Amino acid sequence: MEKLIEKDKFRYNTNYIITYNSITDSDKSDTQYRCDFLKLFGFKQYDDDNVNEAQLKLFNKIKNNKSFNNIFEKVKKHKKYSWFVQGNTNFYAFIILFNYDLLYLLHNCLNDYFINHDISEDSYNAIFNALNN
Repeated sequence: MEKLIEKDKFRYNTNYIITYNSITDSDKSDTQYRCDFLKLFGFKQYDDDNVNEAQLKLFNKIKNNKSFNNIFEKVKKHKKYSWFVQGNTNFYAFIILFNYDLLYLLHNCLNDYFINHDISEDSYNAIFNALNN
């Protein structure tokens, strides 16, 4: 089972512990966010093509999950994020979830999905509530 989970993650490290959201200094938190983001995908530096490919592969694994689809719909209707969602597609809504305000919540959802094949109620409610603001 472990090999299947590793394969399904497509280089997404569910074991990585995100710390940027617990840092109070905004500059240090921002720097750590970038480090956390790269380490989630196993990258040493940012490269648009690699990041886009990794995110697309990850999206393709979760795109049929009802809980994730509900979250994507919430993003598409959100006053702050809706204009980013080009063509009203779920993929762009997924990309938005990697932003500073939501990454740690998305990470919890992805961890749940890869372990239990769905998002836990706590993780789902946390990201859904964050999208209510």
